[in-house]
Amino acid sequence: MASFPVALRPWPKDPSHGEPLVDQMGKMSRQRGFWREFTKDILEREIVKEDLKRLEGIAVGDAEDDVKEDEEQESDPKKIREKIVTAKQQMAVLLEHSSREAMSSLDAIALLLSKDAPTEALRSISENIRPPIIPVGTLASDEWEYPDPYYEQLQQGQAVAQGWTMKALGGAADSLLSAATRLEKDIKNETKYWDAMLSATEKGWPVFRRPGERHTLGIQFASLEAGAQFRTRGFAAVRSNSDGSVYLDQSAANQPKAIRVSHSRDGQILGSSSLSSRAVIADTPLEGLIHQARDFIFDEEAYHEMTQELRDLQTYGVKLRGTTIHIPTSIAASMSSSKAPKQTDELLIELVDLDEDEITETSNSSDLAQTVALSIRMLLSHLHRQRLIRRSQLPPPLSDQKPPDIQRDILRPILTHLEHHNNTTEIRRHLEKSSRILRSANLDMEIIYTNHMADTLSSILKDSSKSDMTNNLVFELCGPLKSSFHLGLLSNSPDMSQSDRLLVEVHTSIASQSFGTRYIVSIPRFLAGAVFAEDHADASFSRRLTFTALDQLVHYLDGLVSLDIAYNCIPGWNGDWTPKHQVPEARLKVDGGKTRTKKVKVQLASGELRSWWSWHNELKRNSEQVWSGEESGKSLKDLIADYAVLHQ
Repeated sequence: MASFPVALRPWPKDPSHGEPLVDQMGKMSRQRGFWREFTKDILEREIVKEDLKRLEGIAVGDAEDDVKEDEEQESDPKKIREKIVTAKQQMAVLLEHSSREAMSSLDAIALLLSKDAPTEALRSISENIRPPIIPVGTLASDEWEYPDPYYEQLQQGQAVAQGWTMKALGGAADSLLSAATRLEKDIKNETKYWDAMLSATEKGWPVFRRPGERHTLGIQFASLEAGAQFRTRGFAAVRSNSDGSVYLDQSAANQPKAIRVSHSRDGQILGSSSLSSRAVIADTPLEGLIHQARDFIFDEEAYHEMTQELRDLQTYGVKLRGTTIHIPTSIAASMSSSKAPKQTDELLIELVDLDEDEITETSNSSDLAQTVALSIRMLLSHLHRQRLIRRSQLPPPLSDQKPPDIQRDILRPILTHLEHHNNTTEIRRHLEKSSRILRSANLDMEIIYTNHMADTLSSILKDSSKSDMTNNLVFELCGPLKSSFHLGLLSNSPDMSQSDRLLVEVHTSIASQSFGTRYIVSIPRFLAGAVFAEDHADASFSRRLTFTALDQLVHYLDGLVSLDIAYNCIPGWNGDWTPKHQVPEARLKVDGGKTRTKKVKVQLASGELRSWWSWHNELKRNSEQVWSGEESGKSLKDLIADYAVLHQ
């Protein structure tokens, strides 16, 4: 077999198959522009046009080439010879390829048969692969039965796939159930949260967004008229627990504290006000939490305002010792300069931390302490209301002077009421004792006590249609107090009007322009002639006297009763007796050989009624009788009758 010298090179490839897709897409983008500018229909139409052009060009070109080639072949022998040589070379290359392909196929079949028939196979093997280059039996073939197409594996695979599918579906179902349960729980929690917020809003509590947390709502439970520090601390965010219950997220500064008022006498606690705010905060609803937080911050503000106010009340005996405010129940007793041992009766106001274990409520409750504790909270509310009214009004014209602050009136009204109550109680006790003493002497004195504050409060409470009833009540409580005593003296007739009776008015006001209690005594007309000079006993002369000390008033009232007995009663019992002006005595002229003057004197003082007679210009007391109110003896009227007939 002849051999042809042929160069080895790779089989030619279609260049379009090896070009990456990215390059193809870039080329199409450069040629066509954006993708949306050409579609399948456009490409098909362009392909059809290109095919038509190519066919027309090929037909025209082939005809022209054939004509030209025929003309050149007929005219140029050199080109004919080159064409023959080129065709020969191409034919040689194709024959070489065919020969090598045939020899390769023959060698492959011979090697395949060399295992079973090596002798026959060696005859056909070419020299390039004969042993020992390639051993005999390198290639072999076996006949295999075509197996069943993996039926069991397919069933097993399908079972496994079905199992995984069921497991995935079960997991998805569990996830959906868990999500549904969680969603239901979240819905219940959200419902509880918004129900609580809606209830708080309907009750009038202002709801705001928490500064810095736009998705968190909070409630302003402190008054907007409170001080700056308490107004800031009076805002708390409303959050929910895992079980849906809501709570107030308060700062650590808002510890539960409450005001406790105790009544102390000589260092012994007689009773205290109740701490009603002590409760389990975690188990109360939102409304209860808001009220408790409001009460805690309210009591703290009240205590702060009282500590600021007592600086101006130290002259009235109000002191701050440690953290306890000491208020005397009687200002006159606390300011007395007497060296005698006096009983200390005072109120103790303190701010109690409810978290401390040692804080325990006393079993003895005090009405006075409870009333004062309630009054403190009521007066602070009134202070807030006054600030709101002032803030709601039109602002004054601009000025360099700062408008004065509203005066804190919390301790001052309490002191006013305590002082007024003590003074009226002392007067009442003294008059009742004097009435018992006179009754033991068979004399009767009527006492009519009038509390103008009680009458005013009753009239305000009856008129429930007033929108500002609460404001009027507190306004009356903060104002000056007035009480009056109408005394029906011994010389008064039963049908005499109150204007003809002895009037004692008690005015108490602890304000910046006044001090303590004033006692005004209005003397009736029938007694004015005995008290004042005869020429001033007419109706035009003022019959009102003012006292500032209780002991002076008591001494003067005893003198008036004694003067009424001597000036009006004794001459009424026996017309022979002549009264003396401004002195509680009556005189009687006695003819016993020589004319002498007998005088009888009546004195109500020191819890006793005394009566005696003596001769004029003599100091010796004769037939003195004392009535102390414990037991009744001879009446004063009978005693005066005995004095008249004695030594006649």
